[in-house]
Amino acid sequence: MDVRALLTNDPACIDAELASKLQAVLGNGGRYILMSDHSIPPQVDFATMQYFFARGREISRHVLRTA
Repeated sequence: MDVRALLTNDPACIDAELASKLQAVLGNGGRYILMSDHSIPPQVDFATMQYFFARGREISRHVLRTA
């Protein structure tokens, strides 16, 4: 996950990043540990991190069900 998407604190940007990464990995039978590609800077809101993990779980479940 590109930390720059998290820095936007924008759910739509985070959704796009999650969908592209998770579909590419999980859709091909791979596995993924949801995390940032770098440490999380202080500019990322706590609510953004909560959204990131919750939405990542939702997208993962959907991709795995349809794969």
